[in-house]
Amino acid sequence: MHFRIYNTNHNIYEKKIYIHTSSCNYSNCIVDCYLLEEVDNIKYLGLFYDNNLKWYTHIHFLTKTIRKLFYILKDIRYICRIQHKLIIYLSLVQSILNFGIEFWHSAYTSHINNLSRTINRLIKYILNKSSSNIIIINKLIL
Repeated sequence: MHFRIYNTNHNIYEKKIYIHTSSCNYSNCIVDCYLLEEVDNIKYLGLFYDNNLKWYTHIHFLTKTIRKLFYILKDIRYICRIQHKLIIYLSLVQSILNFGIEFWHSAYTSHINNLSRTINRLIKYILNKSSSNIIIINKLIL
């Protein structure tokens, strides 16, 4: 397998990447070889990579996933004790957040703030607490 980059229309910003097959003789590359398509983002091994590595798509996906947990966790608000709620939070939410954090932790603060607000709302929702108590709980969990 060989890669070759071609300029199109003599524009240095517009490039095409072809994957050459074994039968390619480089003169009929457009017919025999595969053109790699440029995309804005791609999901690979559970992480969304965008073309600028700003991680907006992945953090937006995490925020949506955690918001879906509101519906799942609504019943445990009144049934379980705080210790059980903490275990459920750590197993469902914290495991989702910790996956791939080595990559996306350097995202823009504005993106991470949306995620943090969602997490804080979820913790308040589960524990039936006001915002003044959430700072202490957040430090314990994180």
